[in-house]
Amino acid sequence: MKRNTGKILVLFPGALGDFVCFLPALEKIARDREVDLLARSEYAGILSERIRVESLERHEISRLFSADAESDETLRNFFSVYGRIYSWTGSGEGTFIRSLRGVFHGELRCFSFQPQASMHAVDYYLSCVGGVFAPRECRGVLRPHPRAVAWARQYAREHGFEQKKVLILGPGSGAKEKNWPAVAYKEISRAWEKQFEGVAITVLGPVEEEDAQISREFGTEAHILRGLDIGQVAALLCQSHVYVGNDSGLTHLAAAIGLPTVAIFGPTDPARWAPRGEKVSLLARQIECSPCDYRTMKGCPHRRCLTGLSTMEVALNLSKHFKSARRAHAP
Repeated sequence: MKRNTGKILVLFPGALGDFVCFLPALEKIARDREVDLLARSEYAGILSERIRVESLERHEISRLFSADAESDETLRNFFSVYGRIYSWTGSGEGTFIRSLRGVFHGELRCFSFQPQASMHAVDYYLSCVGGVFAPRECRGVLRPHPRAVAWARQYAREHGFEQKKVLILGPGSGAKEKNWPAVAYKEISRAWEKQFEGVAITVLGPVEEEDAQISREFGTEAHILRGLDIGQVAALLCQSHVYVGNDSGLTHLAAAIGLPTVAIFGPTDPARWAPRGEKVSLLARQIECSPCDYRTMKGCPHRRCLTGLSTMEVALNLSKHFKSARRAHAP
């Protein structure tokens, strides 16, 4: 079968925060080239249509972990249309790499999913493809689906806040130990609506809905959104003015879109995981034990790196953005 040497396949296994950090590298890979991305299929909702997205959880990838995969003709046919593969999947699995080399005869570049050294994730992924970070680096590939954009505009019209300053709150994350107290987010919401006559919208994902404290604080809020797909979340961010949230995928997405973003960090290391963007304010209460490792974070009895951050400090950061804040709109 004749090989299409211009087509590229990218394999990326990360969750949303990792994926947003990966976007500048993806932008460099995809410049003027046809790219198929195997990752989480929902990422199609935030990417330009020039990148074709399908799920990484598919037979052709899982089959590569089998010892006899090299003899599988269907795998040879699947990979034959690509001239180059970038993979952040399976770098530590000898069988996977051998199988992929056995069925694919183009240019193969395999990397560890995360850096070993204390290196920011964005810089690491870019270093894999020979790039250096610059503001607006991922704007060429980051683009919410038009249907999601239409939904966000309709939501604003229906709730009567097209002319108001919109604050998005992201009170959750993938680990509750990274979360600023939910009651503090509730205070910020009230202050925004009272002092600035704006609208505060709280976005909750499945993990946040399972958090009893967050559900208790925000369960009866008028502007609370649950069950949105990633495209709808991105479109809502594009139609908003300011964002505040924890170390989470949502916070990374807000920053990448270009929304003024107040990112609250506690036990995790900003040097590696702070969101990148032109309008990011990082708030971190530096104490003797922060940042800490995963085991320490899970067993922390005090969480002073988060509870020591006052709502006044966050409110002051938000007020700096208020007068100049404009809707981010689509990248």
